[in-house]
Amino acid sequence: MTVTGVTNGTGLLNAGTATVMNSVFTGNRTAASFEAGGITNTTAGTLVVRDSQRVNNHSLNATVGAGGGLAALGERVDLSNVTISGNSAAIGGGGVLSRAVCGPRWR
Repeated sequence: MTVTGVTNGTGLLNAGTATVMNSVFTGNRTAASFEAGGITNTTAGTLVVRDSQRVNNHSLNATVGAGGGLAALGERVDLSNVTISGNSAAIGGGGVLSRAVCGPRWR
């Protein structure tokens, strides 16, 4: 799956349970509060990402922006073999913003 060119919101907004595999999220932009250009996992969401890339995504909100590639707002994020590169945020993590107590689980 390739998600590219989203210009008014996150590439994927997860508030439930999502497994993303063999995907590329690139060239997405958001100006919304607490959203990433690539993937936003809300406090209620459970997200698993495998064998994927988050490249050149951007969060543009200068007041309460989020990670350009991934905003991990909840504690249930599991990442394995994920490349996060060339992302930016006006404020917060350019690649990943984690607001969880223990952050995403990386493998």
